[in-house]
Amino acid sequence: MLEPNQIYCVDTFTAIKKLDSDSVRLVVTSPPYANIRKSYPGPFPMDFVDWFSPLCKEILRTLTDDGSFILNTNDKCVKGERIPYPFETVIHLRELGFKLIDTVIWVKKNGAVAWKT
Repeated sequence: MLEPNQIYCVDTFTAIKKLDSDSVRLVVTSPPYANIRKSYPGPFPMDFVDWFSPLCKEILRTLTDDGSFILNTNDKCVKGERIPYPFETVIHLRELGFKLIDTVIWVKKNGAVAWKT
């Protein structure tokens, strides 16, 4: 059992299984973007939903009825094509039983420019 109000440095996929059902009111996560950043490689975009799904099932199990799950993710462009794994993830989360309440898009002013004017 994990003690409340503590900070743990653990593998989330393993540690969440130690939490009681209906015991968490807020989950905030920023999983590795699908192999976007070389500094922390993640699963390939085509594998992201299958990789992330077991954790999402555990998150749903641990959330209270009034709990919230905040997911920070981003898409990826490969050879000029937008890879829609974040959208596929949201659809899968709804199939698991999550409700999509809102989407927040944030813009980094110092982000990469996609086109020239």
